[in-house]
Amino acid sequence: MKKTKWMHITPNNITHPLPDLFIRGEIIGRVHEFIYLDSLVGDTYRVGVTEDIERRIAEASKGLGRLRPIWKSRKLPKAIKRRLFLVCVSIVLLYGCDNWPLNSITRRKLNSFWYGKIRDALGISWVKMRDERITNEECARRFGVPDWRILVGKRHARWIGHVARMAPSRPARQTLFGSLHGRRGMRTGLRKDLVIQAIQGLAGLPELDNIIWAHIAQDKKKWDSLCEDWNPSAPTFSTDNPKRCPLCESDFEYLGKQIASKHPISIEKFKCDVPGCEQEFLTKQARTKHKKTDHGIDVPKPFCCPYEGCKYGPYRWNSDLQVHIKRVHNE
Repeated sequence: MKKTKWMHITPNNITHPLPDLFIRGEIIGRVHEFIYLDSLVGDTYRVGVTEDIERRIAEASKGLGRLRPIWKSRKLPKAIKRRLFLVCVSIVLLYGCDNWPLNSITRRKLNSFWYGKIRDALGISWVKMRDERITNEECARRFGVPDWRILVGKRHARWIGHVARMAPSRPARQTLFGSLHGRRGMRTGLRKDLVIQAIQGLAGLPELDNIIWAHIAQDKKKWDSLCEDWNPSAPTFSTDNPKRCPLCESDFEYLGKQIASKHPISIEKFKCDVPGCEQEFLTKQARTKHKKTDHGIDVPKPFCCPYEGCKYGPYRWNSDLQVHIKRVHNE
């Protein structure tokens, strides 16, 4: 129970006094923020992306501090330093950036840290940059690393395509595509930043028709290859007839409404593989549940606990078995 904590999420910034929580006679400590899947989660809207980015910058700084002798070494070639920078720094710094709703403050923080560490790796001081008028882009070109915006843009574009392929009932899809019936209010707060980030992510894809981008994203291989060419200065899509539907080649006055009503996004369905059953499901979990309840076919669970008399298990994955052994048997 030492590692068990609990958190109460409130819809506003007011923290309510709550009674203590006990399990097996032991009090469980309450926390206001914790790390979940290596991302910062808070009990109010005050803890958000800005705090998470600051934490990631601090973690990346620790990694750079351990590699300080490598940056100062004159014997190591620049290619090795570049690979270490991309592997040890960019992965730690940009982990989870796929769904960051970045604003001007967080962009400045990331930009300052990224190019500041590139200058440190190259041994270029701020005075030298000022006297020789060396730009950040020139430092990145000398070091051979891309701009952090390109890395974030590629990951965010892939994430947008992944959300477009989700089932309509998924919260991520509803957040990005959903709207309240009969209400046309302004999108504010984090959702506004998220929508703006999504629009900017789509703008970096070359020659992409934004009207049917969700239809194109249904083909995962095609979408991923398109994301590889992401660039902030990508050429925009142009057409001679803006009223022409690219799906049915017909002209309409309100093209957006026509595509939404006549050409809905076809979500990939998972078909039951039992002979004679033709049912289709929106998620793999629903198909697995159907096979278990209707056909009596359960998911194979080959990993059993090695301790005799243990009532838990078997497990589907070996990782689940190792977690069970560590928690229950303290091994």
